[in-house]
Amino acid sequence: MSGGSGALGRFVSALRGCGVQPSDRVAVALSGGPDSLALAAMTVWWHGFTRSRETPLALIVDHQLRPESSEEAAAVARQAEELGMQARVLRVDWPAGQLPSLGDKMAAAREARYDLLLRACGEAGRGALLLAHHADDQAETFLLRLMHASGVLGLACMPRAADKRTEWGRVRMLRPLLDFRKAELEEYCRQRGLDYVVDPTNAELSFHRNRIRHVLQQMPTLPDGAHLGLAGNGAEQPPASGGPQQIKAAAQPSSSSSFSSSLERHSMQQDGSSSPAEPSTSSSTPTIVDDILRLQRRCQAAAEQQRMLGGALLRRAVLHTSAEELPCAPPKQQPKPGQRMTQAQLKRQWLEQQPWFLNWDKRLAQVAAALHPLRFALLDASCFEGLEEPVAVGALSRILQAVSGRKYPPPLAQCIRLHTLLLPGRLDATFTGGGCLVRRLPRCKGRYLVCVAESDWPAAEAALAQLPPPTEAEAERKQRKQQQGAVADALADADSDEVNAQSSDGAEAVPAAPV
Repeated sequence: MSGGSGALGRFVSALRGCGVQPSDRVAVALSGGPDSLALAAMTVWWHGFTRSRETPLALIVDHQLRPESSEEAAAVARQAEELGMQARVLRVDWPAGQLPSLGDKMAAAREARYDLLLRACGEAGRGALLLAHHADDQAETFLLRLMHASGVLGLACMPRAADKRTEWGRVRMLRPLLDFRKAELEEYCRQRGLDYVVDPTNAELSFHRNRIRHVLQQMPTLPDGAHLGLAGNGAEQPPASGGPQQIKAAAQPSSSSSFSSSLERHSMQQDGSSSPAEPSTSSSTPTIVDDILRLQRRCQAAAEQQRMLGGALLRRAVLHTSAEELPCAPPKQQPKPGQRMTQAQLKRQWLEQQPWFLNWDKRLAQVAAALHPLRFALLDASCFEGLEEPVAVGALSRILQAVSGRKYPPPLAQCIRLHTLLLPGRLDATFTGGGCLVRRLPRCKGRYLVCVAESDWPAAEAALAQLPPPTEAEAERKQRKQQQGAVADALADADSDEVNAQSSDGAEAVPAAPV
């Protein structure tokens, strides 16, 4: 049982790496397959080992795609209760009873499943949702995204932890099995005597992911020296700046071996075993899946660095926003009363007193107040001038996704096109893409931009039209123009009345023609 003991130690280490505490109330997405069943059994063991506050909750989703799905879901719920968990079955109600077509079945089922799981966690007050995605799933996801031309952020694949907002609060989606291979989880179920089910749709080669899984399972073990050149321990660190080189840069795996080893030794002592744990893979010879996972981890390390640089960029470029997902530039510090001002501050104070000066800080605050009911972001285009493409594209992707409110990032090509337009540090044209419309504000020479969801643009345009003039001089000029227009209209009306009066008087003075 040393292999199972080692698996439990690695599982506890993974949970701590995800930030799970014994006081957390957790739920497990359970399908009855070997992956989720092993996750449920390990979570029950963790609950007893840490003496956590509340029994884990098993959430079983009945997709209603097959006639026998309801009976299978009930059987999985009974199995979860036998393990010592609370169980709840969630049923998908397809609109008007119409099942999705074959091409959309997997995507529609996934969307419905996550919506139900997050809703159930929020209703039950479970702050952590454990998902059974494992290393083989990660490799399949990497190949899928690679074939769809994803960037580094997409090739980072599934994160170990992700926060999701619901109407009941925040739910953390955690994947503690990403370091486990599927064969390990199946072996763990066999050792524990757990009877798992196999979803028959996993064998349908009409689905893209299933075809990739079939190829990877049939892929022979590669001989030594025939890999991608990624198997060595000595690897260079990723560069300091974002770029395509990050994909090739080496990223060492998570260095928590000492902590994991101590947990494994403790779990072996609990079982009365003294032999070392079995390795994470069933064979010491690397396979093509191992090479894919190494490349995925390097992309993940590059993506983390890119996100860090992108976050710093967003804190400079996003001046005002109503999207909570976006960081925003902090407000400028005003000099305290009695504090000695610098020469630049004195010059700024003098400029603000001039009637022709356009105070953009004040103007942007007015625009933000007018747009506040809508999802928007006010951007400084000069922050993107001369910036490397990976960092800028990643930041623009986050902006478009947050403002549009969509679940998934916009296509990479659209983000690259927007970045190309912003390379000079200004925007000279209107951009439409990713569910958003981006255009420059008047009189800023393309530096300050407004990004609004496409569906909200008519309302945004109407709100911007109601804004007061940006400067006192322009307000006076507008007022004089309105007065001049009113005088011209009055004179035109007077001339028209005089002409009409003369025409009527002339008609009365003309004698009647003889018969």
